Amino acid sequence: MFPIGNVGAKRDVGAAVVRVSVVVFNTSFFSQMPRKKFLTLEEAVEMLLSDDSAQAADVVLLPSPNADDILTDEEEGDSDIAVVASLPNDVAGEVEVHKADDDECGGTLQEAAPPRPKKTSRNSPNWRRTTQYSGPIVETQFQPLRVTSAELVDEEPFNLFARLLNMEIVGLITEESHRYAKQQNDHSVNITENNILDFVAIPFLSGYHKLPRSDLYWSKDEDLSVPLVASTMSRAIFRLIKRYIHVSDRDNLEKGGKMAKIRPLLRLVNSSLQQFGIFSRNLSVDEQMVPYFGRHSCKMFIKGKAIRFSYKEGILCWSSGYPFNIDIYCGKKDDDDMNVTLGTRVVLSVLKCIDVPTNHAVPMDNFFTSDALLQELKERGFRATGTVREARLKKCPLQDSKELARQHRRTFDFLCDGDVLAVKWNDNKCVCVATNYDDIHPTATATRYSQKERKRVPVPQPRVIQQYNKHMGGVDLLDRFISDYRPCLHGKKWYWPLLSNTLVTLRVAAWRLYTELGSQPPLDQLQFTRLIVQGLLTKKLVTRERPGPSGALVFHSKEGHGHHLVPLGKQSRCRQCTKNTRMKSQMCSVAFHIHCSAAYHEGK
Repeated sequence: MFPIGNVGAKRDVGAAVVRVSVVVFNTSFFSQMPRKKFLTLEEAVEMLLSDDSAQAADVVLLPSPNADDILTDEEEGDSDIAVVASLPNDVAGEVEVHKADDDECGGTLQEAAPPRPKKTSRNSPNWRRTTQYSGPIVETQFQPLRVTSAELVDEEPFNLFARLLNMEIVGLITEESHRYAKQQNDHSVNITENNILDFVAIPFLSGYHKLPRSDLYWSKDEDLSVPLVASTMSRAIFRLIKRYIHVSDRDNLEKGGKMAKIRPLLRLVNSSLQQFGIFSRNLSVDEQMVPYFGRHSCKMFIKGKAIRFSYKEGILCWSSGYPFNIDIYCGKKDDDDMNVTLGTRVVLSVLKCIDVPTNHAVPMDNFFTSDALLQELKERGFRATGTVREARLKKCPLQDSKELARQHRRTFDFLCDGDVLAVKWNDNKCVCVATNYDDIHPTATATRYSQKERKRVPVPQPRVIQQYNKHMGGVDLLDRFISDYRPCLHGKKWYWPLLSNTLVTLRVAAWRLYTELGSQPPLDQLQFTRLIVQGLLTKKLVTRERPGPSGALVFHSKEGHGHHLVPLGKQSRCRQCTKNTRMKSQMCSVAFHIHCSAAYHEGK
């Protein structure tokens, strides 16, 4: 570990003066390097962007020693005024830049850390030009989702979503938001499950019905008004919930956890996503960036990503985009084994939810793949394939890339040591792939454009690369689906993007379930999302007695019986005519006039 630059600066924050330093670590050199000075975070990022030798990098903002005293849940400023394309100039702490060159890098580095112990690894492998593995490849029988959960095929879109956004999740948000309001000495707040459902629907709506400011959803102007929103939830209640929304008790947070405020929700969401089992044979492991443009010590930098500087999540995903496990990366933990690299830790962490490893194959990209990881996964029963940097292949003597590039496009080279098969294929450029179970035969056929013939021509392709291309990219699909209709409502709380992204992930997961089950009628994501929003804003939750088993949400809609009116206690707007009333339906807790209740519930 050798610091390239370390320079101090001062920045006033209120009445306090905080010292800012930028520390850049480069793990690819083993001698003292010339010192470079960076006065701002932006300069450090520009250095990374201009450095072609770094394939990946993490920028970690470390809080100042008394940062916990400054961090607050209070919202500051107008949430509609959010700069979405800028980086902070200074930070109240340190900036660490971790660069991954050709060699495999470990976890987060600290200045003046003791030298690492030598890694314990298997003996130097004996690479041979063969495709024979030393042991049998175990692959067990696998039941598809349509067989194991046949009852899901006939589910309506809203009911399918209600299975994922279940009573336990809604109850957690309701309880902790209500608790936080009391902790803020606001004892007049009464947040219910129905309020939370209405609140969740409005960010979903903003994903496809975008307005410049959140207040405009309650506008009475014809060119701006959204009657469905205004008739369901008042602007004051929406602001109140947004102010107090929480998913954890801040007085009993996990010690040492930077993401302790969001962990309880993630645990419930992961459990909900896995309730049908890990029902895909082909999985995908990758990173997802959650956009956040404020300041937090868990923000990371990844070169080449559409969102370069934000929260980073490791996700285990179906190849079609359904997520199974989500884990937020917060930097090195005290109990992390320094002999285990960062990529290996992320992969092993998200794979913990799998009970029968021999049921699944896991493709991954070159940020994770290494000879050591493939060997570890094979010992645990996982079949894995990934693009790989040649420096991570235990000195595998594959043909030099420059020599291979001079040959015909279909040319490839391969070597195997009995546990790992390495293949280098000459495509538009040389591609290196490693696997612990797959083969190069039978070769597949890919089509590429030939400048000589001026048309697309068939090109032989090793089977392992064809299978990798077919099943890799599930997390990228999930990213695209989320970004298609990402909520445009901003918040000033640091965990708001994570909360919003997690709820949208549940919505996308429900749509992927609906699509892959072949349910009728076929719906694209926009049609599916609109049905979810309409359901959340018009259907109401029938709360269950507590305590009791948690399950899917039970909703009650417009039925023409059982809606007896009772005094409301305070004025509210009638759902039917929008005028003030002091009566509400006892069953659905919606305000009505006597003559409006019958008309509404009979569908008139």
